Amino acid sequence: MKKRRCLIIGASGFLGSSLQEDLKDDQEFEIVACDSHTADLRQHAQIRDLITAQKPDIIVNVAGISSPASSDISNLYAINSFGHMHILEAASTLKHQPKVILASSAQLYGPGVMGKAAESTPLNPVSHYALSKLLAEKYSELFADG
Repeated sequence: MKKRRCLIIGASGFLGSSLQEDLKDDQEFEIVACDSHTADLRQHAQIRDLITAQKPDIIVNVAGISSPASSDISNLYAINSFGHMHILEAASTLKHQPKVILASSAQLYGPGVMGKAAESTPLNPVSHYALSKLLAEKYSELFADG
């Protein structure tokens, strides 16, 4: 059985390192781990070159600014939103288009949502962080047919 090539962007962070640990013994996947030194989401050409060179079957984007309290608003959107768009654009150019998985946030639902949110729960992003994650999800919808 041919292993599926899984590119993890943000591999050195909390979610990325946990995902690598969970998949390390799985014979179905060949893991390619990238951190912010090899995958700066703000650099469209760098992301395009990375994805073109790796030709992944799956891209997992767990990179980004993860703090809702971040005051660096420009980088928040550049990394969380536009960075994900760079991944989607690059993935869409490959002959065999990979599945792209985005780690989002419950912050999209705003304050007052207790427990698990359902897909039907109304969105209410009340911070730049939440809005940056919502924008990344909306970019995913634009590329969903590809």
